Amino acid sequence: MKRTNFLPWALRIKFSNKRNREIEINDERAGGRGNLELRADGGMKTERGRVAVPGKYIRVNERGVPRHLQPRNLPNSFRKGDTVYQRIREPKKKGGRRGLRLTCSLKDPMRIKPDVPFHRDFERAFKEES
Repeated sequence: MKRTNFLPWALRIKFSNKRNREIEINDERAGGRGNLELRADGGMKTERGRVAVPGKYIRVNERGVPRHLQPRNLPNSFRKGDTVYQRIREPKKKGGRRGLRLTCSLKDPMRIKPDVPFHRDFERAFKEES
């Protein structure tokens, strides 16, 4: 699920005035989390290591994976190859089964396609105003 109100929240316009004749669109409020430069021009998204892609047992909400379900915080989990598993044991009421649950797969850094045309829209709006 995409968080549709993230960009309007993250982007701020710094207008010009008599003393400062510059205009600026920035994402200071988001702290660079939106990868706006990558989304405008495209490129590689890199993390500290590999990117974790959640499995079907991990519920993803509008903000992403909850902190307690992220691979580094997951209880009884271990990594085998490119996947992270979680050891599970159901209560005795349900039969007390034990097993493994695939929680996420680790992928190499991925390519981001340019999907937000900031530069083109800015140039078009600038030409319309002048």
